[in-house]
Amino acid sequence: MLVLVPCLNLQAKDITDNPEVGDVTILPEEDLTKVPDNGLGSISVELTDPYDKYLSKENVKFGVVQIADIVKGEYIIKYKPFADKDLDLNEIKTADEIDKVAKDMAKKVETPDYEMTTDEEGKATCKDLPVGVYLVYVEDLADFETITPFIVGIPTWDDEDELFQYDVTVCCSGA
Repeated sequence: MLVLVPCLNLQAKDITDNPEVGDVTILPEEDLTKVPDNGLGSISVELTDPYDKYLSKENVKFGVVQIADIVKGEYIIKYKPFADKDLDLNEIKTADEIDKVAKDMAKKVETPDYEMTTDEEGKATCKDLPVGVYLVYVEDLADFETITPFIVGIPTWDDEDELFQYDVTVCCSGA
């Protein structure tokens, strides 16, 4: 599921000299987002070991299409085959809904914007992606199991580190 969380920066008041009762000490301003110098991000895919140990994770080819821009916290669909007046990414509430949208969109892709192919460890990265929402789907499974198309936002909120990640890694298991 895509979740866009507004980023809020707080200014700290220096109260080290004569703090008064009732003042609140706030840690110095901290940037919640580590924005790369070029403002671009990446999507990495890591395939888990297949159920059938004789299958290879190498040479799985993925297509990547930017399907939407993020403008003032809203998703604006930009890829014409997906510009369906009945589809509003901002209204998606469940993982099942986003899964269905990803599968439907993958059927409509004419040409990917980017491609990436896994190495022998099952890893692939698509770099220098602008902020937006991306559909990632398999173009060639090579000798691996089925992988469902998925949607990724750049940046993506990381609950563990509590910041926006511009370099997103997705672990995919076969089905």
